[in-house]
Amino acid sequence: MRLGAFISAAASIVPPALARLRATHPAVQITLRELEQRETHALLFRGEIDLAITFDYEHAPGPVPAGLMQEHLMDDPIMVALPVGHPLAGADSVTPADLPSDAWINTAVDFRDLAASPLDGDRGGGPRLDFDGMDFRTALNLVAAGLGVALLPRLLLLDAPPSVVVLPMRQPRLVRRLYTCRLDTRGVTASVRRLEMYLREAAADL
Repeated sequence: MRLGAFISAAASIVPPALARLRATHPAVQITLRELEQRETHALLFRGEIDLAITFDYEHAPGPVPAGLMQEHLMDDPIMVALPVGHPLAGADSVTPADLPSDAWINTAVDFRDLAASPLDGDRGGGPRLDFDGMDFRTALNLVAAGLGVALLPRLLLLDAPPSVVVLPMRQPRLVRRLYTCRLDTRGVTASVRRLEMYLREAAADL
């Protein structure tokens, strides 16, 4: 069983799902591979992985190539992460427009799909720190160090440090949608189907 997943899914949804698979299919050899989103479909077509967790954004749906089958796994809202001492840390929710002079930590790699999003023009003219990397945990730690505020997916923020406050974004609403994805074929093994079920259960528990 070869599962591919991007970092925040691999760290949150995947472990409990694999634990359930191990309990019901102890003889199955498991390989977990952390992937960048853009390489997932090619790896499935080449047969290098059996199942993947992929994503797109609600306002910018991603195409599913012919020959692949994708099933919705969960919605992962984009939240605003603030340092604990921020003046708005006690608010119920926030919009990017509420933070016109804040330093924004831009996570350009994984948020490339937001380049033409409803956020355009909302983040003001404050200083900027561009993070060019794939692991959102680095951006989270930059927020914790007081270097700025950031838009981050809720999955990453389930275990945010006490020095970070996480607030819902009131407007615009941005949602990352997660899916399981595999080859669209009848020759799917029982362990793959069972893992799909366990991933859905793990996502529902979050």
